Amino acid sequence: MASTTKTLPQKRPSATLPSTFTLAKWRWRQSGYLLFIIGLGMVAAVMIICTIPLFSEITATSGLRSTLKAAPENNTLQLNVATAGLSSHALHDMQQQIPLFQGPLQQYLNPQPQLTIQVPGSTLLSPKPRKQGDEVQLFGSSITQAATHIALVTGRLPQENSSELETMLTPASAARMHAGIGTRITVQFSFMKSADASVASTFPLSMRVVGLFQPTSANDTFWQGTSFEPTLASGWSIYTALVPNTAFLHSMDQVAQHNVINDVLLFNQSYTLQWYYHINPARITVNSLDDLSNQIAGVQASITNKYGKLNQSDQVSVTPSYPYLQKVEMAGATLDTSNGPGILSQYRAHISIERIPVAILALQILILVLIFVSMMAELLVERQADAIAVLRSRGASRRQVFGALATQSVLLSIIAFIVGPVLAVVGVALSAERFLPADSRDAIPAFLSNPGRIIQDIWWYALLAALIAVVAMVLSLIGPTRMDVLAIRREATRATRKPLWQRLNLDLVAAVIALVGYGISLYVVNIGGQLDEQTRATISTPLVLIAPIFLLIAGVLLFLRIFPLLLRLAATIAMRGKGAASMLALAQMARAPRQALRMILLLSLASAFAIFTLVFTATQTQHTIDAASYQAGADFSGAITSAYTLPTSNQVGQTEAAYQHLPGVKASSVGFTAQGISAGTSPVVHLQVQAIDSSTFARVGSWPTSNSQALASVMQLLASRHAYGMAQKKVPVVVDQITWNTLHLQTGSTFSINSAIPGADNLTYVVVGKVAHIPTVNDAIQISSQQDVEGGLLSDFQTLEDVLHATSSTSNLSVNHAWLQSSDNPTALHQLRMALVTSNLRLMNMQDRWALQTAMQSDPLSLNLVGVLGLGASTALLLALVGSLLSSWTSARARLTNFAILRALGTDPRQVVSVLVWEQIIMYVTAVVLGILFGALLAYTVVPTLTFTSVPVGGNATANSTSSSFFTLQHVLPAHVIIPYSLGIAFVVLVVICIIALGMMIRIVSRPAMSQLLRLNED
Repeated sequence: MASTTKTLPQKRPSATLPSTFTLAKWRWRQSGYLLFIIGLGMVAAVMIICTIPLFSEITATSGLRSTLKAAPENNTLQLNVATAGLSSHALHDMQQQIPLFQGPLQQYLNPQPQLTIQVPGSTLLSPKPRKQGDEVQLFGSSITQAATHIALVTGRLPQENSSELETMLTPASAARMHAGIGTRITVQFSFMKSADASVASTFPLSMRVVGLFQPTSANDTFWQGTSFEPTLASGWSIYTALVPNTAFLHSMDQVAQHNVINDVLLFNQSYTLQWYYHINPARITVNSLDDLSNQIAGVQASITNKYGKLNQSDQVSVTPSYPYLQKVEMAGATLDTSNGPGILSQYRAHISIERIPVAILALQILILVLIFVSMMAELLVERQADAIAVLRSRGASRRQVFGALATQSVLLSIIAFIVGPVLAVVGVALSAERFLPADSRDAIPAFLSNPGRIIQDIWWYALLAALIAVVAMVLSLIGPTRMDVLAIRREATRATRKPLWQRLNLDLVAAVIALVGYGISLYVVNIGGQLDEQTRATISTPLVLIAPIFLLIAGVLLFLRIFPLLLRLAATIAMRGKGAASMLALAQMARAPRQALRMILLLSLASAFAIFTLVFTATQTQHTIDAASYQAGADFSGAITSAYTLPTSNQVGQTEAAYQHLPGVKASSVGFTAQGISAGTSPVVHLQVQAIDSSTFARVGSWPTSNSQALASVMQLLASRHAYGMAQKKVPVVVDQITWNTLHLQTGSTFSINSAIPGADNLTYVVVGKVAHIPTVNDAIQISSQQDVEGGLLSDFQTLEDVLHATSSTSNLSVNHAWLQSSDNPTALHQLRMALVTSNLRLMNMQDRWALQTAMQSDPLSLNLVGVLGLGASTALLLALVGSLLSSWTSARARLTNFAILRALGTDPRQVVSVLVWEQIIMYVTAVVLGILFGALLAYTVVPTLTFTSVPVGGNATANSTSSSFFTLQHVLPAHVIIPYSLGIAFVVLVVICIIALGMMIRIVSRPAMSQLLRLNED
């Protein structure tokens, strides 16, 4: 009796969703490594899209705080009040009547403002004045606040609540007044008993000297420019005494009570009260910048509306009502005025412009990552082709197969949505610690102190990136899962379906977008004169960035469109040769180019972006060096002050020798600088005249490397024209390009300059050469006042002085400017900076090239671009390398049958490996060559737009300025510099890929053919 086998009915899933999850779980175990790589790509996409806004925020906050801390005046809000009456009660009423910094603005300010009371000069009664008419002016301040700014010579500090008014003098003032510790100084004050009184009354104000002092620094902004040293005016002396605010006001109250005057003592001249409120940079972030700007603007408008009429000249003569205010106005670097925007508005505009390229570059990085995810999704389907066929034969529907793969995508996106933001926060903190300068890292704790706000700011970025990654992966799964296993294998061996981008003609669409972008950008450039700089930059910057990117995409896709044709042509040519390996490789790639196209697309775009990043970083570094050199003209430069007495003979040589002896100075050069206006020319050009010592300036001057002529050759040219200038009674000069073009000059042209040298307007200048730029000359600005400089010229100091003597009665030309070459040793630099600030050789408006260069290179806004590009380029290139290697591995495994047949036909492993090597060389070399070409295209079209310099306002730096608004230098490194970067990237990519790929391929194809067939049979 034959045995019968009872087949139990299989329990089928009752619903699609549970079966979909079951299939997803099964396939997860089988394709875990591919899913892991795809998950890494998704995490990278989420992390990058979250990192960019966080890193931008922390760098913008750091830059804002650096701007406010760059100079004391940058974070100071000043209230100036002129009053005819003064007393403690009047001061209290002023503070109540002018509610300046109360309300929301108070949260950004330090709690204790600085109040100074400046009393005009009063006649000195005792000690006996040296000359009739000597005066003493009072400077009132809080002694508690002033204590740290006082270097006590002898005695003690005045007391705020003393029964008598106490004061301090400088040793020079005390010696000239014959006063010492304990000396009583009496001055005569005039006051009015009533507002309508016609005759002034007088009273003696007595003060006792309790100490002698010096300000701790000659440039200490606490004293608001007051030196306290005695000065001469019309033959008599004016002394300045320091008094406590509280004690001085108490003295005024006592005088008012003694004369039976209510509330306030009225004077016949104005007293100045100044409140200085200081913004606390630690309380400011870029997120509060708008609120801070609006609060300051509101206070400014309120004071203008309430007290604007007091500030008019026709209102000064009218006696005001109590508390007798004559003028109330605000001042400070943060305020927007008719002369231009304040530093906050400048910084806000700068950030808004800087965010545009960052956003565009972030989008480009995201696209590269999504291409990787899509590529990995297609590999996932190809890797599971046999499993999909088995599932379909066992009754699984297409919807179930697609759902299983889509479920894996969703799960990966959820993991990326959770892990990506955490990695972004950690990465931003570590990157900021690495990139930001030490004095700007206080923004990091403020950033990390509020994790709830961080999550609120970036969760939707993370969600958007995760959704885009899911959509990209799902779209990649739709097509392959609709085909059966035979169609998938047939497509893998001979391509019949065109890629989606080719069916949609995306290469043509990208080309049209690029051409339209270039056309609009050219239009904006042509009408640039009718737009302000911010509007022009806001419009042109995205166009200039988008057009090259779309041109890059169009070029790559267009090449990929014709690449199969090139492969077929190459295969035809290879058939005529003797090498079988190259012929087989080209034939296989021509039959199924999809794999090669994907790898070339991903690797070429990543390589181009990496090359572009390296070129931009190197260009930005070089540009900051050139910008600092351009602005300073030497390591140190500045105007020589009156504290240094010029020698009567050989002033150039002796002055240079004096500076040569300063610590840290290697070489020095002095000369004469002035501003003038071209005479008898059309148009009129504002010029900066620089008469330098041509024998020493070549060793000292620091000129940008992009200048067309070497500095030494220019100095040699000027020195050689001395005899010619004396013979012609004309001053030989070298002009910059803008002066040459504007005045239509040529060698031998002559012109005159007004207002440059007093009494020498008829001096004639003759052009002997030109340079692209003359450092320190701002030759790219719009002329708006007599102080602006549009062009410049160089002349030899000795030649100018000799011609001046020969043609006019003007006295000797005095040197007024110095240029110094210094050591780069930090200790020597510190000593030199102190000497140039405190000694009699100090320089006014000093430009410090080392400090400028450091400030530019550590500017947080430029570091933001560098950081974003570095992160994106490294991530994209790493993913591209991983994707290429996985693609090669998957392709090789899918062709095991072909390799086994070749082995069975007698082909040895080395010949099989040669076929694969030819395929890999063709793909990788093509990708790298495309990457080099399009990386250079991006560098030459995008880098000039992104390259900028930004220097904190104040000190020895200028306002934030882009490279296009200050001067025009070479923005892109020359080809001999770019080529090594490109070849370096190519070498690294090829070496890494070849080593790993060849190792994998040799391992695959080195097995015996029969073992391969048996293994395939078992599978």
